Amino acid sequence: MAADLKTLKSSEDELPTSLTIRENLERFFETLTLKKFPKLSYIIVTCSLFENVSEAGLMGLMAIYFQTLFNLEPSEITVALHLYNFLKYLAVVFGAVLADSYFGRVKMINIGQLIVFLGNTLLTVSSILRMDFPSRFVLVLSLFAKVIGPGFILPCLVPLAADQVGEQNTTYAEMKAFFVFYFAMLQVSEFFAKLFLPLVLEVSCFNLDSCYPLAFGISAIFSLIPLLVFYMVKNQCFNIRPHQPIIIQGLQCCMHALMMKIKNRKKEKRVHWLHHADDRYDVKFIEDIRCTIDVLFVPIPFYWSLCDQQYTSWTLQAARLNTEICTGFQIMPEQTQAFGPFLFLFFIPIFHFFIYDLLYPFKFLRTLLRRMVTGGFLIGLAFLMANNLELRIEFSYADLPASDKAYMYVFNGINSEVSIQIENHNVFIPPYGFSQLTVQLSEEASKFEAMISHDGKKIFSEFTAAQQTAMSFAVVGPEPIEFLRIGEGKYDVSKHAKGRVKLRIICVEKVYCKDMILRFYPKTWYIQRPIIAKINDVQQPVEMKMLSGVYEVYTDVDDLTHLANVVELGTGGVYNIMVFRTENKTTIKQFEITPSNEISVLWMLPQYSVLSVSMVLFRISALAFIYTETPDQMKSLAWSMCYMTLSTGNIITVIFGGSGKPVRL
Repeated sequence: MAADLKTLKSSEDELPTSLTIRENLERFFETLTLKKFPKLSYIIVTCSLFENVSEAGLMGLMAIYFQTLFNLEPSEITVALHLYNFLKYLAVVFGAVLADSYFGRVKMINIGQLIVFLGNTLLTVSSILRMDFPSRFVLVLSLFAKVIGPGFILPCLVPLAADQVGEQNTTYAEMKAFFVFYFAMLQVSEFFAKLFLPLVLEVSCFNLDSCYPLAFGISAIFSLIPLLVFYMVKNQCFNIRPHQPIIIQGLQCCMHALMMKIKNRKKEKRVHWLHHADDRYDVKFIEDIRCTIDVLFVPIPFYWSLCDQQYTSWTLQAARLNTEICTGFQIMPEQTQAFGPFLFLFFIPIFHFFIYDLLYPFKFLRTLLRRMVTGGFLIGLAFLMANNLELRIEFSYADLPASDKAYMYVFNGINSEVSIQIENHNVFIPPYGFSQLTVQLSEEASKFEAMISHDGKKIFSEFTAAQQTAMSFAVVGPEPIEFLRIGEGKYDVSKHAKGRVKLRIICVEKVYCKDMILRFYPKTWYIQRPIIAKINDVQQPVEMKMLSGVYEVYTDVDDLTHLANVVELGTGGVYNIMVFRTENKTTIKQFEITPSNEISVLWMLPQYSVLSVSMVLFRISALAFIYTETPDQMKSLAWSMCYMTLSTGNIITVIFGGSGKPVRL
């Protein structure tokens, strides 16, 4: 096995013969027949698929979950989730040490699967308890388990599956085909997880608008299945026995070689700096360490730093875009993550069975290293495209008050013009109109007096404004008119974390506002039931979060139902609907407070396409390169070092990517 697999460089020197389209199609369908690999490798890959559904599905939900539950800023969410990834991939190193030196891969996988299942179960419990102290404690405990569990599984699962294939004297080409098949299956599972798991959130449960307990519970079930299956077949697996503590000896060898190189820097030169340790360590051991180190590039952490942001920054970007694909069809921001695996699956056969052979005469993308370098450049291009898209949607950001200011939203609910004078502001508001005022605050909370003029009459009203808050007021009738504050506390004009419409209904008729019912009948197929809002008082607005679309609004007054108006609510917009009486008829008027998301989410497809091509070139090539170039007894260590680069990439994101703002180029 080793003799066949460690011929990577010679295999790349012996360039493949360019094949015809017919021959490529035969190769493609031969790969799909699944006859090449042993049965156990498919069982292990299947277990990996279920675990990937569980983990990828959860990662797709966590960004929006943290924003909804903890009300975190996008930059804080990016830091939190990438810090979690950093710790998870850091734990892989310890898992590799235990697997290679003490327990073996099979036992480590079983232990890790049990810990992951417990972590998912605790996460489900914490989402039910919500924000009480027990919930926070259980959440931290579940995340700790989800850091340790994958740390035991990740450095062992892929090498174990590859070991089952390599046991049958597999050639380099067959091993490469196995990695293509393995990655394709992972992307299938990731695609379905990220497409369908967010749909579960539409169910209401435990007094929650989004049923996160159900979604997390499904993930727990998906993590239980591989635990049971793998436990039944573990004794049939070909398992390399644990060796002596390789990682400790490897670190000692590296440290000794470095010290000897510094000590003998003016004397003899060696082929490689590790050979300075040949006075204490065997030459073969030194060569094995060198091979393990040489398969890792310095730029790899920067690649993962960018790649993993598709689960955080790009998901939050999707929430700021118009997720209505076409008229009457809308997706959730979390579902945009399904673009990546879908396009990855699309590009895998195209590149591996057609493009590589088409580019063969031009000596382009012939070797694994060249493909990895090209993939690195392409992922940089993908994020430049994402940055450009973010700059285009800046105009639709919510306008929030600065630290020394407060916003006032004033609605005129009478059928004549009124004048509002506050400090140096003197604003005229037309009948049934609306105006926004900005007041300057000298301290954290300041008192103001407003003078409202109407038909020669003046009304004075005092109110207190706090820094960085928005408030809403209304001039209500009939005579005598009043200037009332609408709602208690501040008025939240920020956009919804999941791109929903935030709608506020205010009634400006003192007589007719009690027990008034508004019915919103959607004119889109994906919303089946009417949405009902009940108004009880002028100063108590009704606040709702709903899907975008066109709605016919009917009012129920005095046991009569009639059409008040038709409103169009855009994705991510913040709206006010004012209810008033005119000519003995109840009607409504719509005001846009925060602009809706105008740019379509389909503009993310170009950046996802470039990212997917980058992953085809980089990830599959990196897998084959690391596995074939690493000695048998150090394969788990090599995988752990690969995940260590993932960990480093995530900490790079934590350090440099926490601003949450696009970079202007």
